[in-house]
Amino acid sequence: MPMSSISRRGAWIRRAVLVILLASGLSPVANARGQQEAVQVYQQGMELYRKGSYRQAIELFKRSHALGPHRNNLYYVAESYRRLGNLRRSHEHYGRYAEMLPPGRRQAFQNKLEKLRVGSPCLLSIASQPGGAVVRVDGVNRGMTPLEGSPLQIRVPGGSHEVSLSLADHEPTSRRIEAEFGEAQALGFALRPIPGPAPASQPQAEQLASRTARAPEPHTRAVEQARLARSTPAIEPPAVVQHATTPAPAPAPASGMFVDLLAGPVIQDYGDDRLETSVGVELGLRAGYLWRWRRLGLHLGLAVLCAPVDDKLEAEETASLFLSLLGGAGLRLYVHESIWAGLSLSLGPSLLLGASKSSVLFQDPGRPNPVAEVSGVFAMLALRPELALGWRVHRGLTLLLSPLAVDWSPRIEELGPGITRVLRYQVSLGVGWQW
Repeated sequence: MPMSSISRRGAWIRRAVLVILLASGLSPVANARGQQEAVQVYQQGMELYRKGSYRQAIELFKRSHALGPHRNNLYYVAESYRRLGNLRRSHEHYGRYAEMLPPGRRQAFQNKLEKLRVGSPCLLSIASQPGGAVVRVDGVNRGMTPLEGSPLQIRVPGGSHEVSLSLADHEPTSRRIEAEFGEAQALGFALRPIPGPAPASQPQAEQLASRTARAPEPHTRAVEQARLARSTPAIEPPAVVQHATTPAPAPAPASGMFVDLLAGPVIQDYGDDRLETSVGVELGLRAGYLWRWRRLGLHLGLAVLCAPVDDKLEAEETASLFLSLLGGAGLRLYVHESIWAGLSLSLGPSLLLGASKSSVLFQDPGRPNPVAEVSGVFAMLALRPELALGWRVHRGLTLLLSPLAVDWSPRIEELGPGITRVLRYQVSLGVGWQW
């Protein structure tokens, strides 16, 4: 055989082997180098993962997986996404990791995937047009959609839920949602008004149609129609019910916590001609809980009141301070969805801070020795009835007016002989917030 033919046949064989090796990636040297580089990149990714640099670690794990596919790369990519809060991407890579597991371990790993999908609560933002609709999740009342402003926000556990809305004179609607991976969802509902009743039948018009169906003589028909027109009242078209444009009533404020801040003038009287009536400014802070049933509300709360006392003496003048700690209850009557009037009654100790030993609150100036020794703090029991008016101007913000509040403390033995009571009258303005 000629040498040229043998050399050409050997060249073709070498080319075929090279193509096969390149196509199959079975080059031992290239494969070993790729595996070594994949291990190095994986180790660099683990160092970043342990330091908490999860985004940089994800890039290295993906690069290592491209060089030499291994399920550990997918696991730590999924774990890094989970620690970054991206549960959906984490679930995706955990699923790819599970596909590379042996069948026995793969089935056990499915529980972790399901827990990752529905294990975190989700925030739902619900709005409707028109607003004021009652929102129920799985049949449980969760509040009302606002007429304007931010939508109603509620949290639901992961999984499948039925969200339904209902509004007077509108068709109820519902939607099934899937709460997954702790992701927030915005839901919008358009409520359709219920059609009005069909117009009533018109017997006189039917009578006219039956008479014209007999086709009487032309002149007789004209006379009959003129007589019937005079005796038949005009039928006005039915009023159009504007369901979509009629504003729904403002939703009643739900039960919840409240905080009020009050300030106003106070007049203090002690029933003693020698101790002048004093006038000052009283500050008050009140917090409590309100229960609401339609037009009636009941609240329990604690209040802290602070008012100065002008304790005037013949030779000197001392500055004292009344600090009252009161707890009580009250009723509210809602004359409108945003306006209420209330009456409350509170009881608690009233402390006198900064009182002088020579104060006329505790001694008789005509006597050489004081009636009682004081250390600067003195307690008495205060009873406080109070009238109040409130106007909810926006969401939970309320303007408050207290036209009359009376603090009454009975006389006790340590007071001066001429003091028969401690009586304070207050008028105050304030603001409050209800959750």
